[in-house]
Amino acid sequence: EIENYTYYFIREAAVEYINCGKANYSRDARICKNDPGGDFLLKGKFTTFVKARLNCSVPGNYPFYFNELQSVHFIEKEEIFYATFTTPVNSIYGTAICVFNLSAIENSFSGVFKHQSTAKSTWEAQASVLKHHQCGGNKT
Repeated sequence: EIENYTYYFIREAAVEYINCGKANYSRDARICKNDPGGDFLLKGKFTTFVKARLNCSVPGNYPFYFNELQSVHFIEKEEIFYATFTTPVNSIYGTAICVFNLSAIENSFSGVFKHQSTAKSTWEAQASVLKHHQCGGNKT
């Protein structure tokens, strides 16, 4: 927990990658501590939940990704997350430690999100009109 938010670090099937095979992506997720839930169909459901992919890779024209999050540790006074990653079991074995500062994590929640119009369409970048980054009952 940091200020008004609770953060989660997860590893899940990458549904946006499903047209290219199977892959797991590691993600950071955030929800407002005082999430009011929605109205009608969303009653009792979180409405401030957002998540973004954690990129731990060796950069280059063809990056080498460490997609399997293993553990995370937060250094509060530095506002830095240290995370250990591995490669998938069906890949070349590798491990990495990547560092993410809190401001970069926050920026990932206010950027462009991926959206899928239908179950069979591809995932496309789309700016969000929702104010996910604001707590306090704003349902805009």
